[in-house]
Amino acid sequence: MAFEQRDSASQRRIFDQYVMERRARSIDGYDVDLLPFASRYVPRSKGSEPFLNFTNLPIGDERRLIREQIAFFEKRGESFEWKTYDLDCPSNLRQLLELEGFVADPYEAFMVFPLDRDLHSQPAERQFTIREAAWNDHVIDDIVKIQESVWARDFSWLNSQLRDVLRAHVDQLSVYCVYHGGIPVGSGWIDFPPNSRFADLHGGAVVAELRGQGIYSLLFQRRAQEARHRSYSYLTVDAAPMSRPLLERAGFDYVCGTYPMKMSFQAQRKSNAI
Repeated sequence: MAFEQRDSASQRRIFDQYVMERRARSIDGYDVDLLPFASRYVPRSKGSEPFLNFTNLPIGDERRLIREQIAFFEKRGESFEWKTYDLDCPSNLRQLLELEGFVADPYEAFMVFPLDRDLHSQPAERQFTIREAAWNDHVIDDIVKIQESVWARDFSWLNSQLRDVLRAHVDQLSVYCVYHGGIPVGSGWIDFPPNSRFADLHGGAVVAELRGQGIYSLLFQRRAQEARHRSYSYLTVDAAPMSRPLLERAGFDYVCGTYPMKMSFQAQRKSNAI
């Protein structure tokens, strides 16, 4: 059912449906611990980041339970992420984590697109080619270059991650790259979790010099059409501030804000020593 941005009851309802479906989701390379108050993902090998999400802490016991998770990962020698949503319980979860030494990554908006809506798109102003990646071709190399150009960060880890998932679960991931004159200019991929009504958009990015020419819309259209074909009901996305206006124009609804909260034990020890 479609809902308005200010309809808090509908926002809560769609969020609760999402959490119910995803709380026990398995992820390659991780063990999932279904704690009474959160889902905890512990990597089976070094190199992947542990994380918790979908939090519902009992009132009066929040600080103790947070500290238990800090102690759990500190004993393992692993920094970790606690992904928070504005609709988590308690509502001040982010502030409680900050009191324990967590640092917030940039804000994103958790947004949902009901796939029974019309797909509104901006027509491309130039001739672009969109290619779907296979696990063993150069398209993934091009996608990594786009991500590094757009976000000015190292994305070398993404290369092996996308290849590994495509090789093991090609039916659960589709990865796309847009080219102009043979040059990679935009990227995006979509997860198709089994036994879920929600397909997840990731990696939407367009190089700075070609923004506003329909590339982002082209990637959205391709992925939305595929999700419809696979009989999914919704698209979800964690939207960065520069992406949110584009997604709202495409018909996405804002559900709530989300902050990845990071705990680095090296940073914490340095802070405590000062």
